[in-house]
Amino acid sequence: VPRRFGHAATDRQAAYLSAEEIADAEASDVLFGTIKEAVDAGLVNAQDIRNEWQIIRTLVRSAFEETAEEPKISTREELVASNSPPLFVPSAIKKGGGGKEKRSGKGRKDVMRKHMGSLMREAMRADSRVMYLG
Repeated sequence: VPRRFGHAATDRQAAYLSAEEIADAEASDVLFGTIKEAVDAGLVNAQDIRNEWQIIRTLVRSAFEETAEEPKISTREELVASNSPPLFVPSAIKKGGGGKEKRSGKGRKDVMRKHMGSLMREAMRADSRVMYLG
């Protein structure tokens, strides 16, 4: 599945992908292709899709603007005060003893993405409203 954007806001794909590669990725956009197939098959109306897109776009912009106006954390004390311990420890996360890294059955070091993936799967199983995009 092609990425719509880089890994982060600071990721400039033009630094490591050619203009042609970027254009090819945009041309093979899975979401656009799926919507086009649904419209062509008469399953959805193109204007309804445009209207939904505008609603989502407005909500996202509003959330961004609201977040951008929040006070910025500028000291360590503010950072510590703004965080809290987890409300629960997900069952998917293994606890290591003595500060040592936990390793999977194959002897490989467990990595954060593995834990995050397990956590997301657990959250999606527990609540049908949870969606993972990324």
